Amino acid sequence: MYRILSHGLPKHRRAFTLIELLVVIAIIAILIGLLLPAVQKVREASARMKCQNNLKQLGIALANHHDTMGKLPPGTRGVTLSDSNEWPYLLHYLLPFLEQSGYYSAIGEINFTPGKPWSVAWPAAANNLVLNGFICPSDGRSTLKASSSNRLPSSNYLGIFSGTNDQQLWSNNYPAGQKSVFSMGADRAIRLTDISDGTSNTIAISEGLTGVSENDFRGGFYTNRAGCQFLNAAQTPNSSSPDRMHSFTCNSTFNQPAQNLPCTADDGGTAAATSRSQHGGGGVNVVLCDGSVRFITNSIPLATWQNLAWIADGQVVTLP
Repeated sequence: MYRILSHGLPKHRRAFTLIELLVVIAIIAILIGLLLPAVQKVREASARMKCQNNLKQLGIALANHHDTMGKLPPGTRGVTLSDSNEWPYLLHYLLPFLEQSGYYSAIGEINFTPGKPWSVAWPAAANNLVLNGFICPSDGRSTLKASSSNRLPSSNYLGIFSGTNDQQLWSNNYPAGQKSVFSMGADRAIRLTDISDGTSNTIAISEGLTGVSENDFRGGFYTNRAGCQFLNAAQTPNSSSPDRMHSFTCNSTFNQPAQNLPCTADDGGTAAATSRSQHGGGGVNVVLCDGSVRFITNSIPLATWQNLAWIADGQVVTLP
């Protein structure tokens, strides 16, 4: 008789049950859930470092401009709202010190005498050109601004201007203690020796957001309006209170509080925009007048933020 050896028969493998499969899927989902915040944190840390480096370069450019010209750049060339030239802005004056001499020449001041960027043809060599050194990766939105047939660069880095609203800037009529590094008018450019509160205690340039789209002109540094050229210390960084913006910059589409872009229309001259960012950790990067870059948290008291914004209010703030 033949004997069939049971151990010689092929063994059948048991398949995963539905419950086991669901458990495996759940474990994978949990691992992804744990890993994703870590990846996002690393990505934001890299973006924040890039942003800080951009501001550091602007700080160096400010110092080099001062060494070469004997003063810091003016906030704007135009003196009042009625001036035919709302451009150039302080960033324009820094271009030769940021290895952007070609761009600076293409859109030099003479090309805007008179004429505004939205009423004259932008030089072909400069149209559609993104200035990466002016863009913070954490923002991740509109790097260009659409204006007529032109598409113009935008910036996440804007100067802190004197006073607390547009009207004070246009009339050059802000309280004496509220003078900042930048004001309207080429003849109002200051020297570092004018900063009696100390260069290490005074903000020159801070972060702003570029708006929801190319048609949202926040960050478009070509027109002397709040959030375009001007940031003021009217509110603390990333305030939940809306910025007061001109109606072409704030409408129902552009008012996006959930994106840290709250705004309300204000065409009466009291418009003002505060410093904003998309950084985790709740705050904004600034470059001080000594060239150092600091991260200022949202919890800073308004009075302290304003003391940092104004160059000679007699209230010296020592940052930790």
